Amino acid sequence: MRPFVNAFKLLDKQERRQVFWLMPGIIIMAGLQILAIAFMSPFLSVISSKNSISENTILNFLYTSLNFENERNFTLFIGFAALSLLIISNAFSMLISWLLFRFAWMRNHSLSYKLLNNYLRKPYVYFLNQNTSELEKNMLSEVQQAIQGMLIPGMQMLANSVIAISIVALLIIIDPILALGIAVTLSLAYAAVFGIVQNRLKRIGKERVLANKQRYQAASEALGGVKEIKLLGKEKYFLDKYTEASHIYARHMSVSDTLSFIPKFAIDTIAFGGLLGIMLYMLAINQSIDKIIPVVGLYAFAGYRLMPALQQIYRALSKARFNEAAVDIVAKDLDSAYLAKAQGSSLTKLEFKDRIELRNISFSYPGSKEKLLANLNLNIKANSQVAFVGTTGSGKTTLVDIILGLLQPASGEIFIDGLKLNDKNLSSWQKNIGYVPQHIYLSDSSIAENIAFGINKKDIDYAAVKKAAKIADLDIFIENHLEKAYDTIVGERGVRLSGGQRQRIGIARALYHDPAILVLDEATSALDNITEESVFKAINNAAKSKTVIMIAHRISTVKSSDEIFVVDQGEIISSGSFDSLIDKSDSFRALAQAAG
Repeated sequence: MRPFVNAFKLLDKQERRQVFWLMPGIIIMAGLQILAIAFMSPFLSVISSKNSISENTILNFLYTSLNFENERNFTLFIGFAALSLLIISNAFSMLISWLLFRFAWMRNHSLSYKLLNNYLRKPYVYFLNQNTSELEKNMLSEVQQAIQGMLIPGMQMLANSVIAISIVALLIIIDPILALGIAVTLSLAYAAVFGIVQNRLKRIGKERVLANKQRYQAASEALGGVKEIKLLGKEKYFLDKYTEASHIYARHMSVSDTLSFIPKFAIDTIAFGGLLGIMLYMLAINQSIDKIIPVVGLYAFAGYRLMPALQQIYRALSKARFNEAAVDIVAKDLDSAYLAKAQGSSLTKLEFKDRIELRNISFSYPGSKEKLLANLNLNIKANSQVAFVGTTGSGKTTLVDIILGLLQPASGEIFIDGLKLNDKNLSSWQKNIGYVPQHIYLSDSSIAENIAFGINKKDIDYAAVKKAAKIADLDIFIENHLEKAYDTIVGERGVRLSGGQRQRIGIARALYHDPAILVLDEATSALDNITEESVFKAINNAAKSKTVIMIAHRISTVKSSDEIFVVDQGEIISSGSFDSLIDKSDSFRALAQAAG
């Protein structure tokens, strides 16, 4: 039962209350099924023996109190009553099943939402050590596996346990020894099979999780690098990589489903053999045929109801054992989410008029003893244009990520106009920033939606979109060369656009909210020299009332910067204007010469 308890713990208080609210319906469903079964015996008694009405106290009471004139009409009444109870019982069972399935699949929604919410609220550094395909797998596949393989079977086991206990209780009332014999025989048969297969189910369940992870990763790599794969002719390598994981996944799923059905065939033999045994037993004690038929009919109908209930209970237990690993993964990621600090969603920008100040900033990535930045200090004046230059791995991108608030320094402090930056005002600070990375992410939507990224289509300010596109030197291309202009769909990851066009959409996106600070992380690396010069001219015009922070790959692009910081091995080794650094900094001259 531990796997079901762990699955139950995934639910919040309101969802747990909903489970308990379903219990009365499950009990009523079991009661109706018992009534439907109970009415079969008197109906069979009436049609099998003419004397049953006078000999049976209950039947005689009903016959006289309801003023029936003949046995034929009474038989029809009993038959219609049994049929009506059967219809009502099945209809109510359908309703309860719908409620159970609806509850379970709504938890598929809520759990996947909680996981995505938790992932998005984790600090940026968390994603540096994660494979996003595994996170997608946990959120979509493992949550669904936990629902289909644990929560739904658990709810069905709960309902079927009530039904099975009720049926057995009814049979005990009729014949205690025979009923207990049937119950013990069937229970031991299922328990024996489950005892044999449970360890294998648990083992292949863990292997399925690993295979599923590899399956998602292989598919993500194959589709994400399709251009290079086709160019190099490496389709077979990625197909083989996917096939191996997918084959293991499919094999374990098929084994799990097969093991969950195995007892059905053996139990069917036991059940129907037992039915013949009941008849032989009653004949052996000299029971008349008119006494045998009602009892056998009752047990047959009870078995018809009991067998699926027992099979569902067994299937639920086997599914739970197989999917225990999936529940553990979802539970682990939900638990670890409590360690993540939820960022505020302030609607106001943090006031920025004077300077950004970094004091004694040190940083190292989790799991690394080496400090990437060590006791670093710098000032960036408002409305100035600054640039960070240095060799690959020097720490310039990490430094800018700290200014952006994406990375938290191990020690040291950041001040905005003298106000210390912390968790409470971080969101307000980031609303000042327009960020353009080296590689632009584009969603499979329109150009306007990609520029006004994260805003509902109906709320997009098209005037701001066009203004941002103009500054990014993108407006002429959009308005003159695209039939649907700003409503043109860019394709997945902007596949229908050139590299330079994607980069300029990224620049327009950063400018859409008219930020006070514009951060360019090698943002023009995909542009040709002429386009880059045009974009920087536009940026310089827009930057008269903005602070511009650049990470540059071309030294020529930082000539107009007010101050350039040369970063080497996590330290700022020199700073100044372009001309002053050319004169005094050997490192800067070397970078300039290397850049040509």
